[in-house]
Amino acid sequence: EGSFNLASAIGMILFVMTVSLIIFQRKYIAKRDFTTVTGKGFRPAQIDLGRWRWVTFGYNLFYLLIGTVLPLGVLFLVSISHSWYGYFDPARVTLGNYKWVIFDFPLTRDAITNSFFLATVGATIAVALSIVLSYVLVRTTGRGRSVLDFFVNLPVSVPGIVFAMGILVAYIKTPIYGTIWIMMLAYVTRFLPVSVRTTSAVFISISEELEQSSRMCGATWLRTLVRISWPLIKSGAIAAWLTLFMIFMRELNSSILLFSEGNEVMSIALFVLLEDSPLPHVAAYSLVQAFLMLIAVSIFRRWAGTGEIVS
Repeated sequence: EGSFNLASAIGMILFVMTVSLIIFQRKYIAKRDFTTVTGKGFRPAQIDLGRWRWVTFGYNLFYLLIGTVLPLGVLFLVSISHSWYGYFDPARVTLGNYKWVIFDFPLTRDAITNSFFLATVGATIAVALSIVLSYVLVRTTGRGRSVLDFFVNLPVSVPGIVFAMGILVAYIKTPIYGTIWIMMLAYVTRFLPVSVRTTSAVFISISEELEQSSRMCGATWLRTLVRISWPLIKSGAIAAWLTLFMIFMRELNSSILLFSEGNEVMSIALFVLLEDSPLPHVAAYSLVQAFLMLIAVSIFRRWAGTGEIVS
């Protein structure tokens, strides 16, 4: 039998440990200067690896083969098999598994729509908030900055399922309980620090003199943010959006306590398939999830421009 009190106590222990590390990290980087983009000409230095370029190329190729190509290749073979007995039989190849998980089974079909909605809208909301928060944290000098930074980072220091339990209890008597919006709130709140860290790092790397010059010429704060800051932080913001999109598409810890009937997401549907469906259906749905994330990365890389995305 589960114990909410015991789970909360364990969560608080992890919370205290993480907060201690965050405080240490803030004190460590506070005295350092990370500015790399200034009003003067700037070009990142490139290192010629010489003969070692083939070693590094082989290492990366080996990593991609072992960590990506091989697992996805096996999943693909399983997904196109009518049934799986531990080996691939070309005579039993079928695409019916994909048809079943995308069109025929209501749970998996609706979960794709729900996950895509949560990932797209949630990532957009989180990045928009993180840009404003990062500007306040990096560019302003108010006393409340440290307190704001501390509270922004609190959610990520709590285990996901414990944080979801807190959201559940806090909003159980509100209109968003039992809807997809409570998962949206949990996703954005819990992973907002990930986006803030990314956008803050970009703001830190950009010299304030660029924005100060704009303000001295009469531009408002908003115009400066749109015309000066945004082109410089665009790549970081897109990297943050893609990171959150992929996290939201596969988030399970928060979803498993907050989903309701009709609001299932892909991670929940995949969990159900693992319990009740044959392995080829599970493999097909896993590849559909990976394919959706790959499409998002490709589209945003094209929109940002080749090589512009940084993380």
